[in-house]
Amino acid sequence: MRMRLRLLLPIILLLSCGALAHDQGEHAEWYRGLKVPGTGASCCNDKDCMPTDYRIRNGLYEVPVGFMWVVVPNARVIKNVPNPVGRAVVCRHGETIFCFVPIAEGV
Repeated sequence: MRMRLRLLLPIILLLSCGALAHDQGEHAEWYRGLKVPGTGASCCNDKDCMPTDYRIRNGLYEVPVGFMWVVVPNARVIKNVPNPVGRAVVCRHGETIFCFVPIAEGV
């Protein structure tokens, strides 16, 4: 089952690209360079990635989706990557989170 998911994830990501249109201007190249941790697959491009608010509850990141907070799986958190946006960034389609980049801690 896990292997099947790894094989299907890149296909799902490709199909979902463009589902959410967000113009990221000067940071578009950075967004396109984001990779799903552990897979090397693209988080998509600037179309599914956007600045976001977030909170930490019980040691886990959560991001707002509509009127609810969705837990970001630890496996989807991109760490130790400079974030030029100045806010946390989430790449998602609906409630499915592909990648999350927190703001640089200590900034």
